[in-house]
Amino acid sequence: MTRTAQSVTAAPSMTAPGSPVAKHRDWGPLQRGAGSVRSMNMAGVERVLSVIAGGALLLRGLRRFSWRGLLGAACGAVLLQRGISGHCPLYGALGIGTRKPGHGRSPGVPGDRGIQVERVVTIHAPPAQLFEFWRQLHNLPRIMQHLESVREVDARISHWVAKAPLEQRVEWYAQIINEVPNKMIAWAS
Repeated sequence: MTRTAQSVTAAPSMTAPGSPVAKHRDWGPLQRGAGSVRSMNMAGVERVLSVIAGGALLLRGLRRFSWRGLLGAACGAVLLQRGISGHCPLYGALGIGTRKPGHGRSPGVPGDRGIQVERVVTIHAPPAQLFEFWRQLHNLPRIMQHLESVREVDARISHWVAKAPLEQRVEWYAQIINEVPNKMIAWAS
């Protein structure tokens, strides 16, 4: 059974008339505005306090077997989720946040629109050879076990399929938004 992600919002440049993706695919439910991609809008201290307060409320509520305890546990779970994710839905709805713009983000992705993923691995090969392997997107499932396939639609657009829980699949399109040969590549999806 195949299930397509319904909560992905395409970057505006990807859905503009005449863009490569608009030519290749009818986005259907993935049209801009049909879903939302959360971004972090909370500062570090506020996140830590939310996790601590949320965890305390959740544990206290679970220990009290009453409606009041259940309500406290639910509030604690919301605070815990808010602190862990760094996203406050109320801040998002109001268009505000306590996080400084660009804080903790990759220089390859403009503004607060990306997530930087870092891990140090020593590979004894020249940077050009490694970048070429990484840039050939069909190679990615060889090094990322959750990916089933990555198909290049054109030089910038690719179609990704990943394994999901309960033998499901998640599919999406990504666009390369920044590329510095032999150094960095950044996607928006």
